Amino acid sequence: LQAAFPAYVGLVAPRPVAAADLGAVMAPDEALVTVLPTRGRTFVAVVRQGRARVYGADLSALDLAVAVGLLRGGLDWARRGRADYDLTEAHHLYTLLLGPASDLLAGVRHLVVVPSGPLASLPPGVLVASAPPPDRHYTKVDWLAARHAISVMPNVQAFAQGRRQAKASAAPLPFVGFADPAFTGAPAGARGVADSLGAVCRADAAALAEQVRRLPPLPDTAGELKSIARFLGAGDDVVNTGARATEARVRETHLDQYRVVAFATHGLLPWDLDCQADAALALTPAGGDDGLLDTAEIVALRLDADWVLLSACNTAGGGDALGGDSLSGLARAFFFAGARNLLVSHWAVSSDSTVRLTTGIFQALAEVAAGKAEALRRSRRALIADPARAHPFHWAPFVLVGDGG
Repeated sequence: LQAAFPAYVGLVAPRPVAAADLGAVMAPDEALVTVLPTRGRTFVAVVRQGRARVYGADLSALDLAVAVGLLRGGLDWARRGRADYDLTEAHHLYTLLLGPASDLLAGVRHLVVVPSGPLASLPPGVLVASAPPPDRHYTKVDWLAARHAISVMPNVQAFAQGRRQAKASAAPLPFVGFADPAFTGAPAGARGVADSLGAVCRADAAALAEQVRRLPPLPDTAGELKSIARFLGAGDDVVNTGARATEARVRETHLDQYRVVAFATHGLLPWDLDCQADAALALTPAGGDDGLLDTAEIVALRLDADWVLLSACNTAGGGDALGGDSLSGLARAFFFAGARNLLVSHWAVSSDSTVRLTTGIFQALAEVAAGKAEALRRSRRALIADPARAHPFHWAPFVLVGDGG
């Protein structure tokens, strides 16, 4: 396996990378932060210009899970209802994790974050870098997402390996998408897709396909991807919806001909279905397919994409479980299939805010010579400046997984 698929082994079984080796693939205004929670403390390593600073934060893995759950409570409106965001807790978490490296982070343009444990379920940009304003108005908050262009990587070796092997996509076509599968269930309630699924096993393909078909419909996702397609100069016909949004259609499409590939649908986590070992994207069941495009099937795809967009791919499962590590599994699969960067969402967000955020990213890329992480930062800042969309529910769900350049 190591000889035949070294890139995949680097994703699933990473080896340590020397700080000096990281310095060779990073610009002077870039920094990498990796976080490791343990039973007693959380350890943080910050690398910049080939030098590392390592320290421990007085925060156990359990403390971190509680803090992340508290912050997620103010973000995941689809499951928990509209709520204020706890700015004080977000600043406290920033102080513990990144405060000791504030001098190293001064002047950093691009911040690469390698999270683990509960932090994999929290977009880094929602941390607050200085004390919240007295009026606690979200437009005035010193968001980490506004300070730095941020990208996330599954591990340090994957980042270093991606930088060493980076090359531009040779795909001739701009965009293809899969959205609004033919689901027949009732509109999703506050508990999300988990309540729409029964206790079925993947071995019973017919019963599983029927359960997938009964997922809540996603009518707004078609308009979302069509807006992105038009912005990139593609027609509405490249967005596959309804009966065309199937696993078979994904397999028969020459995905390596498209620079941007998008899926706007439900994301299912391993615990959402009995006998389901991997995270999966839900599509229209058809023929002999159960409608679940899982990680084993994703790695068999062949992509040459600068971007893969996973919109409405929730990573908070039933109850209060956090599924960021499962999202990392999807990311590894798409990276191995040939994606260079992923834009993924941590919770379901309003369609209007999603369209403004995603089209704003591509507009920024067209207007300035900026990397993908910087384009995301600019689009986020535009939403933060709008009082009606300054709450992080609107601008924070999407994170860039990848090199960010």
